[in-house]
Amino acid sequence: MHFSRVIGGFDKDIELTFTSPMAVQWEDETFGLIDLPELPACAATEFKSYTYPTLIVPDSKWADLYAARTHTAEEYKSHKVAHYAFVSMNDLLHVLSQENPNVRVVEARNA
Repeated sequence: MHFSRVIGGFDKDIELTFTSPMAVQWEDETFGLIDLPELPACAATEFKSYTYPTLIVPDSKWADLYAARTHTAEEYKSHKVAHYAFVSMNDLLHVLSQENPNVRVVEARNA
């Protein structure tokens, strides 16, 4: 997530790495292919018109559907499939994983 590229943003970026994602879905500037709750806005005054960029989606229908198809009925009752959503200026990335991502703060990179 390149927060350093936002005008008035930060001087560092966040790198999130999933070691064993179960599913990934990318959307181009649209919402609605995969259900999301109302997206929260950032709390900081200078970013209040921006959507919060990193979310764990509670009660995700997508995560439940995936778990229902990949787990036994008994495993499904306590499945740990989590739905992560990442919102950028132009894209939305969904990831399903049973493990938390590795998170690092990194120096900004020019691209």
